[in-house]
This record gives sequence, structure tokens and C-alpha cells, in this order.
Amino acid sequence: AGPAAGAGERHALLVAVKQYDRTQLTNLDHTENDVAVLAEVLRQGGYKRVVLLTQSQGSFDARFLPTSANIRRELRSLIEGRQADDTIVIAFCGHGVQLAGIDEPWFCPMDASLKDRKTLISLSEVYDAMGRSKARAKVL
Repeated sequence: AGPAAGAGERHALLVAVKQYDRTQLTNLDHTENDVAVLAEVLRQGGYKRVVLLTQSQGSFDARFLPTSANIRRELRSLIEGRQADDTIVIAFCGHGVQLAGIDEPWFCPMDASLKDRKTLISLSEVYDAMGRSKARAKVL
């Protein structure tokens, strides 16, 4: 018999953006609170690693700012080394956009520039990364 369901490690990446360049997008009031509450629930539920990328966390350590580069780095870190019985959870709290002429939804990190797709996180990029993970349980 194999290991019990859920016997593996649990890891989460929670991203929230509350303040944007006001020439690009409006600010949001409750995003950081939403991921902070989710982080607490996951920790109480036995998650081994819960990474929060928020502007509040980033004010203490810039590697925790919700920038496109930091999100991509943490996403790679989240999926690397996972085993089949592991669980990964990814949550984005902030603006999303769909650009004209492109049938693709995008998450807007704090450094989002709507004219530069490299500063946005495409959901297909996230799904592709999740697909490469050996973890069987994956939630976005």
C-alpha cells in the first residue's frame, strides 16, 4: 500500500498587490489581508512552507515584494523538488487583465506595465509551471 492521501509535504505561494502605479491600475484595499488570513489557515492545516509576496512583507525584505521577477522565482522554487504525494497551492490577489487581441488572462504584479507583457504573469505560464511539478495535488 502507498502512502495515505495527503501524506506528502504541503507548500503554498500567496501573492497580493495592494498598490499599483496609478497610471497603470487602481489600488486595492483588502488583498494583503485576504492572503494573510489564507496563510494562517494553511499553516494551521500543516503546510510546511507558506511564502507571502506582499508589499508589507517586501517592506522588510525586498525579495518578498510581489514583483514579476520575485513571483517567477518563487513559482520555480515552489514546484522544484516536489514529490507525487505533495500538495502545492498558488493564490493571486490583485488585478488581472486580458489584453486586446490576446485570448489569455494575466495577473498584474506590483511592477505591471500594461504595455510590457514581460511585467505581467500569464496564467498559462503558471499552469505550465504547475504541469511540470510532480505534485499530484495542485490548486490555483
